[in-house]
Amino acid sequence: NSRKIVLATNIAETSVTIPGIRCVIDCGFVKRRVYNPSSGLDALRIVRVSQAQAWQRCGRAGRDAPGTCYRTYTQAEMESFENMPKPEILRSNICSTVLQLLALGIDCRTFDFLDRPTPEAVDDAYRKLEALGAVRNYKIKPELTTLGQQMSQFPLDPRYSKLLLSANVTIPTRSTLQQALA
Repeated sequence: NSRKIVLATNIAETSVTIPGIRCVIDCGFVKRRVYNPSSGLDALRIVRVSQAQAWQRCGRAGRDAPGTCYRTYTQAEMESFENMPKPEILRSNICSTVLQLLALGIDCRTFDFLDRPTPEAVDDAYRKLEALGAVRNYKIKPELTTLGQQMSQFPLDPRYSKLLLSANVTIPTRSTLQQALA
């Protein structure tokens, strides 16, 4: 006869089923990564969930017994929410994606994306990669430079990859760290 209170992020909408959940309280908001092209930075913004996300949240209650979902917004407000969340590739900085695909020999302008980024977003990514020295001839036939090939080895934003490479940073091994601490 105990109650379980679970506080969850939006990851709980789809990937986790916690047994015994009888009640969900949905605030109707989510922190979502959004790219600001003028600053060139991604930021976490608190935005409204989509209708699909709201229904997913509601569906967490009552999986294995009757449950209830309480929403902190009206039905009319929910009807004004977008139907589906915008895919991340359409709202994020795609420089890293463009660099990784080019390292595989794929030009993003001809790649068959499930959700195709706008031509402006792809051109903006190529321009930024060219400015970093990672790509040349992007308007005709984009090619990775030697630096671009090295940058593509890091699972980072290309700006940070270049920063690490230009600083000639070496990542210490475990034995190097143990020697330094001894």
